[in-house]
Amino acid sequence: MKSIAAVLVVLVASLFVGHAGETRSIQKPKPDLSGTWKLDSHKRIDGKVIKETTDTLLVVQQLEPEIKFIEDQGGVSEQVLIYFSDGRGEDNPSGLSFNFASREPDPAQFEEKVRTKTKWDGDKLVARALLRRVVNGHTLTYEIIKEWKLSKDRNSLTVTTRRINKNATGIEVRGPGLLRPDMPIETKEVYLRRT
Repeated sequence: MKSIAAVLVVLVASLFVGHAGETRSIQKPKPDLSGTWKLDSHKRIDGKVIKETTDTLLVVQQLEPEIKFIEDQGGVSEQVLIYFSDGRGEDNPSGLSFNFASREPDPAQFEEKVRTKTKWDGDKLVARALLRRVVNGHTLTYEIIKEWKLSKDRNSLTVTTRRINKNATGIEVRGPGLLRPDMPIETKEVYLRRT
C-alpha cells in the first residue's frame, strides 16, 4: 500500500514539474503588424528630403508565419513582398540600385531577386540578406538588414534598413546607394496607422 502511495506521489510530482516547465516555455505572442499604414514624411531619417505630397501606403497582412507587405507609392508604383517569420527563407526584389559616379543606375537592379531569411527578434521582425552585384567590373557585397517594429501604443510602425558594406578594405565606392567599406548606412521610415 505504501509503495502505491509513493508511486502516486512521484507521478503527481512529475506532472506538476512537467506542467511548470510548459508554462516557462510558453512564448509571448508576437506583435501583430497587420493594418494600413501611411508614411510620415516628416519622420524619415536618411538624409533625404521627402516632399510633403508623398502619399506612400503600406498594407500589412500577417498570418503567421507569412507576413505580406504591399507598398503603394501614391499610385505611381506598387510592390508586394512576402516574408516567412519561421526562417525558411524567401525571394523578393532587392529594391536597391548601385552605380558609380560615371554611370546611371540600372533600373533592372531594383527587380533583381535577393534571398532573405526572416525571424522574430523579441518584438522586432528582422530579415537578413547578402547581396552581391558586379558594377563596372567590381564585385560589390552588402549585408542588408531590414527590421519592422511596432510602437508600444500600436499606432506607428518603424521600418529600419541597414546596408553594411562587406567589400575588401581599401576599395572605395562612391555614388548614390554606395558606401565606403565598413560604414553601414541606415534609413528609418515611420508609418502611422490609418483608422
